[in-house]
Amino acid sequence: MGDGVCRTPIAAIGDLGSTFGPLKVNLEQWKAAPIWADARACRVSMKKLPYDGATFPDRQISEDGRQLALRLLGALTRDQLNTLFEASGVSAFPQVLAAARRPQAWTDVFLDKVQQIRTAGPCPNRVRPLF
Repeated sequence: MGDGVCRTPIAAIGDLGSTFGPLKVNLEQWKAAPIWADARACRVSMKKLPYDGATFPDRQISEDGRQLALRLLGALTRDQLNTLFEASGVSAFPQVLAAARRPQAWTDVFLDKVQQIRTAGPCPNRVRPLF
């Protein structure tokens, strides 16, 4: 409209499968990637990802942060996650192996990641910089 207000905003992401880096979407690699670099200290790292985690430094998560993640991620039901993975098309990418063609397989790994968050900690509430 003439007033500069966008009445119908839209966002689009092109070729999201290539966004995940040189290994693309790979269920087995996601399954093998741990949530924590150190679960007792609640430290996360992206160093095991392609490009050694690029520019993402290691971080320590507070107990409040861990609990927030659990509340949000734990609220998702298995049916909701199956629908999410099916609707995303992640299981239909050409490079996806047979076992990863079932949205339920992605849901199982997601729920395992939530369990990894659940069984960690308790995390320190005062998070100290790691660098």
